[in-house]
Amino acid sequence: TQRALVRYDGTRWERLPFPALWAWRLVATADGRVYVSGDDEIGYFADDPNGHAVYHSLVAQVPAAALPLGNVRGAKAAGRAVAFAADKGWLVWQDGAFHFTPSPVAGRTVVHSANNTLFASIAGRGLLRSDGRPCQPFATTTSLARATVTGLATLPGDRLLAIAAPADLVVLSADGATAEKWSGPGAAALLALRPLGLLALPDGRIAAFTRSSGLALVTPDGAALTRYDKTHGLPSNTTYGLAVDHHG
Repeated sequence: TQRALVRYDGTRWERLPFPALWAWRLVATADGRVYVSGDDEIGYFADDPNGHAVYHSLVAQVPAAALPLGNVRGAKAAGRAVAFAADKGWLVWQDGAFHFTPSPVAGRTVVHSANNTLFASIAGRGLLRSDGRPCQPFATTTSLARATVTGLATLPGDRLLAIAAPADLVVLSADGATAEKWSGPGAAALLALRPLGLLALPDGRIAAFTRSSGLALVTPDGAALTRYDKTHGLPSNTTYGLAVDHHG
């Protein structure tokens, strides 16, 4: 939204002022904070003792090498750490401080959360991981270093399913050492829908959102796909994100 977030508590809507023109991404953490990224802005909302949401900017604590932030279009959380994708690279906030990992190509960092771990796809460097400390290489094969990982979700055995843009679905081993093409009729059908991102569901299935083909649910073995679009009641076939509610 423009210069605000909108919060609904089940009874009423509330507008929460935000200092940047656009609030691009938000992520809630277990401590009740809602982190927000925007144009040259990173911060969080937290309730004061009276229950009023107050915004706290973190820009003053951003390392100088990461400034200007530009359009911060990624925000993901894992445990006590929160990751942001800024124009110049990957910022991880934990325990009151930022760790910054620069990208050799501006605007090409994509952040993810899977297996209770933060990951970032950085142009030319592959997929990196962080638990709040400085990042470490995770999956850095030549093919992944050349691609942009636009989606990441957990498969059984702590393996990871990655969308390696522009046109591949790859299964990564739990340690990131191996990468192989995801196979199966459902996997092939999902790739044809050109998914934008992935979400692992509590029942093990993988949900994917797309630019023009609605939503897709795929079994973790890639065998079967179920698709939902406007003919099933969706208001649009364009879907830009997914979340699991408290009912799972």
